Amino acid sequence: MGIFVAVGATVMFNGFNSLLLAHASTSWPITQGMIIHSEIQSSSDSDGNIYKPIVRFSYQVRGREFRGNKIFFGSGDISTGDISYSRRITQKYPRGKTVKVFYHPYEPQQSVLEAGLNKKSFIELTFGALFFLVGSGVGILCWLFT
Repeated sequence: MGIFVAVGATVMFNGFNSLLLAHASTSWPITQGMIIHSEIQSSSDSDGNIYKPIVRFSYQVRGREFRGNKIFFGSGDISTGDISYSRRITQKYPRGKTVKVFYHPYEPQQSVLEAGLNKKSFIELTFGALFFLVGSGVGILCWLFT
């Protein structure tokens, strides 16, 4: 139960930080970038095939080149059994496409293609809170009844 609380708190903190960055990104500077890699990565597990869009881009800030892979905050490890999500992302961002890149004004290596909040941005915070609450609830029940 302690591991649930610790993991939940960590994931919840990361999710909250991601939401703050997503909100802030709407006022970040914009530069032009180029999609350098776009593919659908597939793997299999006991439930079937899993698909994940992989998009990488390059951009320059103050004469220095950077590379990024974040489509939007919360998109990092989104995998699904439905290939249509991955297809939409890779079709939207094909290799060679010129794109707008939003970058952190003080940490230009931190960037995103789609600024702002996205409904998927809340996934990490939600799972972290769920783990934290389950672990805390079980811990309290164990403490009360032992």
